[in-house]
Amino acid sequence: MKKVYAKRSASERSFKRAKVGYGLERCRVRSKEAWFWRSHLVAMNQHLDAWIAEASSHGWDIWAEMLGQPLAA
Repeated sequence: MKKVYAKRSASERSFKRAKVGYGLERCRVRSKEAWFWRSHLVAMNQHLDAWIAEASSHGWDIWAEMLGQPLAA
């Protein structure tokens, strides 16, 4: 039963991130096609965020990899 609640909690966090974090809740789009593309872009961004977080936890710097040098702060 704990696994079911953990999955439910994870999906609720994901939905909240999409609606609040990426502004899907306040977007003013009417057509189904626009909703389709916007929700897919949000899902891709969430996936990229997860990849970056995982890579950063292992000490990999995405900016150094993309730019060929560390990003100066």
